Amino acid sequence: MEPSAAVVLGLDPGESSGVALVVKGKVIESGVCSQASKRRWWVERAVQRAEVLDLPLVCAMETWTAHGRWGFKQALSLGAQAGRWLQELENVRVDVVVRVEPAEWRREVFGVVVNKKKEVWKGMAKAYAAGLVKDPSMREDQAEAICIALWGSRSRRVADELRKALKRNRRTHG
Repeated sequence: MEPSAAVVLGLDPGESSGVALVVKGKVIESGVCSQASKRRWWVERAVQRAEVLDLPLVCAMETWTAHGRWGFKQALSLGAQAGRWLQELENVRVDVVVRVEPAEWRREVFGVVVNKKKEVWKGMAKAYAAGLVKDPSMREDQAEAICIALWGSRSRRVADELRKALKRNRRTHG
């Protein structure tokens, strides 16, 4: 699918969250974030890009189900980090926030999903992202955020949700 004409903020929430900005399917910026001030900076940066380019803003954020893989403390920590990002997003205009499970974005980005170890998936994300962004210090969370943002820019599900949101906005503001 062709990339959506949108700014996509891709998030891999965690204690150290991966973050990426994609505009019309092209990676613009990426990094890692673990502080409130940096979360705010990334969200403001995404909003500014969308406003300057007069494009809708989409947030694509990884979600998960435990499936017995994580302990209680890890699940709470991941949920808390996702909640902190959502709290930042509440204060700005975001047209669509989409949560995506790893299997869905991996299937659409890599073209295949088979049971692999976490390290293999993270390595695949890093190799894929390294082909797009020249960053020798790229971390795994950053690479996954790039993949999630690219998924968000090309996903039919996201495009459909964005289309509905923009239609609703035209009716209410229009």
